[in-house]
Amino acid sequence: MSRVLVIDDSPMLVELTVRALSAAGYHATGATDLASLDLKLAEGPFALILMDVNMPEMFGDDVVEYLRTQKRVTSKLVLYSDIAEEELAAKTRNSGADAYILKGGGIEAVIGGIMRILGAPTTSTAAPARPATAPAAPAARPAGTTAAPRPPAVAPATRPPAAAPGPRPTGPGVPQANVAAPPRVAPAAAPGQAIPGPR
Repeated sequence: MSRVLVIDDSPMLVELTVRALSAAGYHATGATDLASLDLKLAEGPFALILMDVNMPEMFGDDVVEYLRTQKRVTSKLVLYSDIAEEELAAKTRNSGADAYILKGGGIEAVIGGIMRILGAPTTSTAAPARPATAPAAPAARPAGTTAAPRPPAVAPATRPPAAAPGPRPTGPGVPQANVAAPPRVAPAAAPGQAIPGPR
């Protein structure tokens, strides 16, 4: 599952983060307060919940603790904020959050942090099915193409024997050294004399 819930009191930041996560392949949605958080949680489980620390109703680390103890949420809970990293790391440890991301790194830091925690979106697992079916078609093609190269290999093998029977027109006055090259030239040069000789 690669559903991600973004919680921030800034609607603009929620929208930007949700768009970036969706573009990265995650199924992302957002909430701006605790009421909308409860509604989102009722929709189904999330793989990760990204929680802003400075919320007007309740600090994000308190919300994380509430989600763990009261709601029994098993999602990855990640705090993100622009406070000092030491303070954010302490809030992460004390609240039971799984990780933290600094807002100062921008949207790229958020996407990179979530990818490190969750891995690539699970929507990419559908891709292996396509390559699996693709080899079936190429497997039939080589079978057809291998038959084509064989005739050329056989054709040169039959041509030398054709040159070998050339020594048949060994008529009178035809040297053995010239038999390989001019078997056709000899009948053309003297058809009346060369034809009765071999036959």
